[in-house]
Amino acid sequence: MGTETAEFARQLCRLKERCGRSYGVLAGQLHMSVATLHRYCNGDAVPRDFAPAGRLARRCGATPDELLELHRRWIVADEARRRSRGGAAGATTPDPSVAQRAPAAAAVDASAAVPDSAGRTSDTGGEAMCLATTPAAGTGALVGREAEVERTAELVRMPDGADPVLIVTGDPGAGKTALLDGALHSARAAGTRVLRAEGAVPEAELAFSGLHQLLSPVLAEAEGLPVRQREALLGRAARITEAEVTAAAARRHPDSAALVAAQRARRPDASPGELLAHLVTDAFTEGSRQLAEAHAARSTGGTYAYLFRWRPTAFGGSLGACHCVELPFVFDRTDLPGLRGPQALLGDGELPSDLASHMHRAWTGFVRTGDPGWAPYRPGEGRTVQVIDERWRPAHV
Repeated sequence: MGTETAEFARQLCRLKERCGRSYGVLAGQLHMSVATLHRYCNGDAVPRDFAPAGRLARRCGATPDELLELHRRWIVADEARRRSRGGAAGATTPDPSVAQRAPAAAAVDASAAVPDSAGRTSDTGGEAMCLATTPAAGTGALVGREAEVERTAELVRMPDGADPVLIVTGDPGAGKTALLDGALHSARAAGTRVLRAEGAVPEAELAFSGLHQLLSPVLAEAEGLPVRQREALLGRAARITEAEVTAAAARRHPDSAALVAAQRARRPDASPGELLAHLVTDAFTEGSRQLAEAHAARSTGGTYAYLFRWRPTAFGGSLGACHCVELPFVFDRTDLPGLRGPQALLGDGELPSDLASHMHRAWTGFVRTGDPGWAPYRPGEGRTVQVIDERWRPAHV
């Protein structure tokens, strides 16, 4: 166990002991396995994202400062794990068609679930998640998961015209995504078209975001649909009306007419759909500005702001520098296959050569030293914001 992991586990364990609840009680309240909680508090594993550790800390009554410190220690521990695994990967390359047996605590009840979002909510660590999905062209299997694999295979074998539904549940790290990936590969090998969507919390209030993601690979075939269904799927942004723009503005500003007029004055040639997109963008930006102002005015630590402007080629370039598009660069994971493609977040164009490594160094540097490498945001002194693109530059807002 490295020092970084030990420090993270030590703080997590202190919070757990302070609340006075047993591992069993906490596991039940958090819908996690007892074994997973033990691994986190003992330092045997670091969760792949902060969410499970954050839930545990809040359940144990952590203060905002304690949550912030725990998050900082998790980032450092996660980075240490990535470096360690990177070195190990250079020594040996495991056979991707072979999967190790997961412990009994990670068993999945395949009779009822909602597929998790391709690892986004996974909190596995150590040996608890040693499952590997078989490659599309391979013949390997998930070891020790024969019953669950057979249930998913039954779904694939259903005759045309059937409408079966399979819901998969289990603790975070139980292997739900691996199981579903196995079914996906089997279906594709059998010649079945597979459409897939992955949920994300920030998109929960965006109407039809999941539907668009699910159907985007087949929108070219929408011409064969009845008129009403075809129009519902194609060109929605082009049919947004001024009334919808005004209604959206009213949800964000007491004088919606003035807000829309200001947007129109800045962009006289914009369509209603483009105006709506700018309204939503400005709402995000204004919230970030207010947070930076408040933090800079009250905190003794530095406040740093950035504006990410690199635009992917995804969806014909229509996404622009959208919400969360910078995260693969922050974590230096632009190599993930699910992020690349004409309908994937980063598109299929060439990525800036050193943008990911540059951002990753800035973020990990901020975690270690409190300084990402650019001027702090200071109200009344120019409000410096770092503009991040293929070329980095400061701007004053």
